[in-house]
Amino acid sequence: MIWGEIFAELEAELQAIHKGEREAEVVEMVHAEAATISFGDRLRNRKGHTLYLRLRHGETRSGELAEATQSWCFLHDGNRRHIIPFHAIVCAWPLSGAAPPPRGITARLSLGYALRKLASQAALVRVVTEGGSFQGHIGMVGADYCDLHTPAKVIAISWSSILTIEAPGD
Repeated sequence: MIWGEIFAELEAELQAIHKGEREAEVVEMVHAEAATISFGDRLRNRKGHTLYLRLRHGETRSGELAEATQSWCFLHDGNRRHIIPFHAIVCAWPLSGAAPPPRGITARLSLGYALRKLASQAALVRVVTEGGSFQGHIGMVGADYCDLHTPAKVIAISWSSILTIEAPGD
């Protein structure tokens, strides 16, 4: 009889250990999956909803999220439009789960793509940088900079300094 009790107790202990291991594996899998989710995936899950973005210079931009690639997003705020590179964003809210990673052409749309589109339309834009704001028309778009034609001169703006590109809506 005593042997039965000992084995029953051992069996219960082993089941508890296995249950703990399974729970630890689940937690580890959840953490591993979360590690694959990008900032863009989280933002893209809010497509069509209002999003608030605090930028590095302390200002907040908000609007309906129209698009989010792997490196920038596009907000509609009334008649204003904002193209915001992710490197300029300090925090974003409200966010929920993640959308699947972009596929096809959307996965390859760089900031250069958006800048070339604005240049082709000769759109009047306001480029907010860490060094100030400039208004004009985007000209040549290079690998990591763009030319902005202002009324006084043409200036080259490094993409890494861009906080937001704002354009009035239609």
